[in-house]
Amino acid sequence: MTATTEGDSTRVLFEITRLDLGPQADELFEIPAGYRKFDLGAMGVGGMDGMDGMDGMDGTGGGPGGSDGPTIIDEVSEAAQQGAEEAAKEEAKEGAEDAVKKGLRKLFGG
Repeated sequence: MTATTEGDSTRVLFEITRLDLGPQADELFEIPAGYRKFDLGAMGVGGMDGMDGMDGMDGTGGGPGGSDGPTIIDEVSEAAQQGAEEAAKEEAKEGAEDAVKKGLRKLFGG
């Protein structure tokens, strides 16, 4: 999945850690009791083109209640950055381990 904000593109990777194949119970596809529809279109979100007018959604601060704390964009961006850094570190570590193993095999004829 790729999300784009103001010309910047962020790639998000979802990893399935458990997948159980088989028949699914009919009640999984029923609307839960107490469910209420929430209309984002009424808030100007629609196709994402109303985001500039929403507090905390336009990247200018002014989060919920008029606070100047981090916006949702800031939080998502930070989480994506941290995830990317962790993935890069893990990939570099695995690459280094593979290179060392290959070098040792070459050195000792394994």
